[in-house]
Amino acid sequence: VNSLGKIGVLVSHLDFEDSFKAFGRNLMRDVTNKLSWDPKPNECHLDTLLRSLVLGRMAALNDEDTIQEAKKRFELHVSGTTLLAADLRSPVYRAVLSVGDAETYETMLRLYREADLHEEKDRILRALGAIKDETLLAKVLDFAMSDEVRAQDTVFAIMSVAMTYKGRVMAWDFFKENWKTLLDRYGGGFLIS
Repeated sequence: VNSLGKIGVLVSHLDFEDSFKAFGRNLMRDVTNKLSWDPKPNECHLDTLLRSLVLGRMAALNDEDTIQEAKKRFELHVSGTTLLAADLRSPVYRAVLSVGDAETYETMLRLYREADLHEEKDRILRALGAIKDETLLAKVLDFAMSDEVRAQDTVFAIMSVAMTYKGRVMAWDFFKENWKTLLDRYGGGFLIS
């Protein structure tokens, strides 16, 4: 999963990106089907951890079945009908945002603002960059610098934007434009790197 993610970042601007994603989906299909979305009785805790990784990667590889199921589960979560298990929230948020629009973005901001736990806010921040619309990606970058986001968490929202080629270019431009503010905020610490 880690290797597919890193290679995916490297090829995200090349003509064969779709072929690479098809390869990744094919490679991961069996383990995705084995784990499915719901835990099995007496399941090993490693399978629980793996499920989140696999579903997140399948969504990043544009697997239509994974994205559709994530959208269904997200709607149930947002409506309060069936809350998502904590370990499925990140992959579901990213999957939904990857095909989302302005309404999806606003829903995620609402969830962020309503979240009591910092862990949930962090999950949402790290997922926001999955949205593909450049106007919304610019909003993610602006939101990252707002008073609503703790200074130490800003970098995670910026990093989430940088996970795609378009987003990397935008994040780099944003970084250069906000260099002074970021340097003042983080000094020589590890967060700026």
